[in-house]
Amino acid sequence: MEISQTLLGLMFSISVATGGFLGFVYDVFRFARVLFSSDRHAREGKRGGVVRSVSALIIFLEDIVFCLFCGVALLLLVYYTNDGQLRGLALLGVAAGGFVYFNTVGKLTAKLFPWLARGTRKIAVAVLKLLALPFLLLKAAYLATFGKIIKGLRARLAQIKDEKYTAKVIRDYRLQATDGFGLADLYKSTEAKEAEGEVELGQKAL
Repeated sequence: MEISQTLLGLMFSISVATGGFLGFVYDVFRFARVLFSSDRHAREGKRGGVVRSVSALIIFLEDIVFCLFCGVALLLLVYYTNDGQLRGLALLGVAAGGFVYFNTVGKLTAKLFPWLARGTRKIAVAVLKLLALPFLLLKAAYLATFGKIIKGLRARLAQIKDEKYTAKVIRDYRLQATDGFGLADLYKSTEAKEAEGEVELGQKAL
């Protein structure tokens, strides 16, 4: 199939733009890695091995997604620019676009991403704190009002329980004191035994 030089130039230009676009998409994945990077936590934490394993798995999945995206992009490029026929010029254009991107914008983004990631984290933390502020205020108000009331009620219930237990102990001791702490029964049983002994001695004497 013959194709004009103009169309070849247009296809090559689109291929170069596609390569640059794929480089940009890769930078998006790379920024996500930097943003959610846990290398420092992995070095400092006790479960660093687990964190590193999870990070490696996430990176592996990201690579698979990026490769699939690149494959779909190349298929669409070939389909719409050359009626589904694969040309080396298209692949060369994609490679050239990616090469130019990574050696120009890619180098700049590689230096900027750590700084941007730190700034993004700080902004995200500030936003989360701002969103959590109403809930913190409600919690403080609850603790200052209902929390104190509930705490006081619990303390009062515990006090009542202790008072009931103390009253029960005192009542039991009073009952035992009235009964002579069991000494009267002991005395009676001793007298009964002595009387039985005297009866037995009297019977033996007879």
